[in-house]
Amino acid sequence: MITVVIFEPDPMVSRILTEAVQGREGLEAAKTVRDIKQLSHVFEETHPQLLLGETAEAGLPEWVREMRDRGIRFDLLPVTRERDAVQYLQVFSLGIVDYLIKPFQMERLAAALDRYVRWKQGLLPDQRLSQRQLDRLLYLPGSAYEEPFYGNENTRQKILSYVTGRGGESFTAAEAARAVGISQTTARRYLELLEKQGQLEVLQEYGHIGRPVHHYRTRERESI
Repeated sequence: MITVVIFEPDPMVSRILTEAVQGREGLEAAKTVRDIKQLSHVFEETHPQLLLGETAEAGLPEWVREMRDRGIRFDLLPVTRERDAVQYLQVFSLGIVDYLIKPFQMERLAAALDRYVRWKQGLLPDQRLSQRQLDRLLYLPGSAYEEPFYGNENTRQKILSYVTGRGGESFTAAEAARAVGISQTTARRYLELLEKQGQLEVLQEYGHIGRPVHHYRTRERESI
């Protein structure tokens, strides 16, 4: 679990950021801080991996730099009112994982947090990276690069366990969602991913009214 400290003087924005973090798989909101004087104490107490929030407060960039000089490692994701390029370059030099300008869209915040989790979980110290892996990890929403869906590895393993347990019996995305404990939409994305990878095949059942229901089952291996 990635521990997050939220620094935001505005109570309403602080609540929004906290709810966004608490609703993300892989993240945990440890503390919410509104005063820069409290940050050092909170960091010593929680040892967070991510500092999320307003970097335009006076003294915060200097505080981050001081912590860096002391060898205290953490990632920085500004959600800030600052639009000045000079200020952006200042915090960019401190090492940021993304940069959101207020007022921000919730979809953009969610994408930034999801990308950060994927980035943290997708990198191992002794790992040799391919360009494809880097493109996936460094993808920015809204860019020309269209991000493929890879999913969260823990959820993917749960889906795979469910699929294996079904043997050759077909099932729907709704059934998989209930069994794994995720939304039907999320389950469908993982099942579509497995289909693209050649692990599942899709059968369509047509009713009298509405769209056909998709049934998934393990793809039979072709004999050699």
